[in-house]
Amino acid sequence: LKHRQLWLMLIILPTWINLLLKAYAFIGIFGQNGSINQFLEFIGIGSQQLLFTDFSFIFVASYIELPFMILPIFNVLDDMDNNLIKASYDLGATK
Repeated sequence: LKHRQLWLMLIILPTWINLLLKAYAFIGIFGQNGSINQFLEFIGIGSQQLLFTDFSFIFVASYIELPFMILPIFNVLDDMDNNLIKASYDLGATK
C-alpha cells in the first residue's frame, strides 16, 4: 500500500479528539446555522432540520466507530504473508 503511514495516521487521527468535542463540532455542522445549512441556502434549497435526524445519527456514529472497524482490518492486511497473495494470483485473483 502506497503511503501506508499517512493512511494509518488519517485513520487514527479522529480517535485522538475527545467525544464531547466531536459532539459539539457536529452540532455546529448540522445545526440550524451550521455549515451544511448555509451551503443548502447558498444553492437555493433553503434551511433544513438536520441535527436530530436518522441521517445525522448514522453519519456521526459511523464517523466515531469507523476507525475501530478499519484498524483491525488494516493490521491483518499488513501482516498478511506474501505467499498467500501469490497463491491467490495462481488461483485466479486479480490485482
